[in-house]
Parts: sequence; C-alpha cells; structure tokens
Amino acid sequence: VAARSLQEEMVRAEPVEPPRGTGKDTVLLTGATGFLGAFILRALMREACPLRCARVVCIVRADDGAAASARLRTCMEGYGLTFDEQRVEAVAGDLESERLGLTKAAFLALAGRLRCVIHCGARVSSAIPYAALRESNVGGTRRALALALVASADFVHVSTMGFLPLGHAESRVVADGGLAAQTGYAQSKWVSEQLVSYAAQHMQCRARIVRPGVVCGDSSTGAANLKDATSMLLCGLVTEGVTCTEPRSPVPRLFNLCPCDTVAEATVSIAAMPWERHQAEFRGAAFHLCASESVTLELLCDWLRGAGHELREVAAQTFCARIRGIDEGHPLFPLKAMLSTPAPAAVAADAAQATSFDTTLRDQALGGVSSCWTIQRE
Repeated sequence: VAARSLQEEMVRAEPVEPPRGTGKDTVLLTGATGFLGAFILRALMREACPLRCARVVCIVRADDGAAASARLRTCMEGYGLTFDEQRVEAVAGDLESERLGLTKAAFLALAGRLRCVIHCGARVSSAIPYAALRESNVGGTRRALALALVASADFVHVSTMGFLPLGHAESRVVADGGLAAQTGYAQSKWVSEQLVSYAAQHMQCRARIVRPGVVCGDSSTGAANLKDATSMLLCGLVTEGVTCTEPRSPVPRLFNLCPCDTVAEATVSIAAMPWERHQAEFRGAAFHLCASESVTLELLCDWLRGAGHELREVAAQTFCARIRGIDEGHPLFPLKAMLSTPAPAAVAADAAQATSFDTTLRDQALGGVSSCWTIQRE
C-alpha cells in the first residue's frame, strides 16, 4: 500500500530543474529537533563535513518559519550545540501532511536546489501501536522519498536496529517472521525500510539505509537524551541506590551504546559517499551504526560506583518490590511495568551472539574499525 501511494505521488509530480545560475547545494534534514537529528545538523555544519553543503533546510513542526527557527534554536542550545544560522533554514512543515506540509510552489522550489535528503524524522515511542505511528513514520518516509525522487537527490534513511534478530548481517533484507512480537515503532521502521528498498530497486532512487543502535551521550560533553530508556534506567538505579544483576533480574543485562556524535558523523559520511562507490561495493547494504560489542549491566554499574554513586546489589524479588512502590516523577516510572516482575527464568543465550553485531560493511565504508564506536566510562 505504501509503495503504491509513493507511485501515485510520483505520477502527480514532475522532475524539476535547479533555478538558473544555481547548483544543487542544499541538504534537507528531517528530525532536526530530535536528539540524533540535532547532532546530524551539527555534523553538517563542520568545516570538514564531507557532504560540503552550502545550506541545510530543516523541516520543523511549527506554525510558521519564525516559530520553526525558535524551536530549532532551543533544541540545539539544550544540547550545548551551535550552528551557523546563515546556512540553516528552518521551515515550518509536518511529516504527516502532503508535501511535508509545504505549498506546491515551495515544495518544487526546494526540490530544485536539493542534492541530498537525510530523513531522520520519526515519532519514537515503544508504547504506541503501529496504526498510530504509521502516518508519521511510514507516511513521512514516503513523502521524504517523493521529494528526493522529484529532486533527483540522494536519500539517506535513518532506520533502527530495533527490529533485527541477533547477529543479522548488514543487509536490507530482513524477514518479517518476528515482527508481530515487536513494538509498533519497530514495525513502522521495518515497513519504512521496505518502502526505501522499493524506491531504490524500482524507481532509481539513490537511497542508502543506516541503522543506529542505542544512541547515547556525546563523547566529549556527555549531552544526552534523558528521555530514552537507557538514560531513565541508569538515572533510576542511581536514584534508588540499588541494582540487580542476578539471572532473574528484570533489568536488561546487555547494552549496545554508541555516542551520538559518532553516529551523526557516520551518517553524514555515508551520505557523502559517491553513488558509484555505493553501487559497486555496498548495493543492498544497510549500515549498522552501533558498537560492535555490547557492554554489560555489571560494567555500567561499576562505572557508576566509580563516579561516586552507591549501588547496592539486591535480589530480584527485593528489586521488583521497590519498583512497584515508585511514584510518577521517578526516572523509572515509565519502565515500571517492565521492571516490576522478576524474569521467569534465566536466559540461556549464546553470549557471543548476544553481544556481537555485524559492522563489516560500515567499517569498510568509513575506512576501518574505530574505537570511537565504543562507549567509554567518561
């Protein structure tokens, strides 16, 4: 259905030429007011940015351009980031609206100067069903793809590793066998990937897919998204002063954490890759932007203790009883349902399979393995 809708949008549209005297020197970024999107914008602003764009247009959900600019500025400042406002244009729009909320004239004018679309925008929630996320996540991808196709621009889709089975290769082909058990968000990102792959295979879209893992704080400043599940979990353990690492603990035992600045820089570098190289070396790839190895709950707790936080080890039943008593406003409250009951039995998973992720193609694309993909104690 989504592919048919994309075809119908393209039937109604006409490819556009850049205005006379100008080149295709603009990058469109969706999701710039999200956590990862803000750091992708920062990466696009660097003097050494391999994409070398003259301007960046950010689609921001707002009533008008002034409100869009203010929202973008507030978001960036909240993470301690700066950007060149002379090179960044915040445009009021909406992923859930036709032509991304732009008028037809504005849509075509933007298409005339685009060289690349980086689609990072999505509604992120593990508690909302697929039907409620479809219009923003799948529909938003379809509309961003339509703009890239009309503009004959490169397209970079920021997906997720959340729907992948353990040990999955860096391939666009992911079976749908386990999707029913996934969150609505993971399902919406899987469908979005199918749409991107369809556009690449049947509509000559120069599309690349990147799949971030769990994106954590900036490697130099620590600026982080305090609303993500990992941040809430660690802050909540510190608040309670306890942890639980025994087999029946409801707390996840493994975390694939990667600094947001590393993921953002890699996204921009893959966007800048010449299409000829992508086709020759990586056709059909989906690059995994994650650490090659996960870290354990035990290690994270040791790091927290080393920073001066008391974390007393308690039994699973004791830990769950404490969680059942927390109130709204506690960092663990959004995770209360998940953490209130001990795990039914020890999970007998292959440790190597559970902690290792295939990043072969990513390392090849970016010039080799780098230690920056691994979260550090600092």
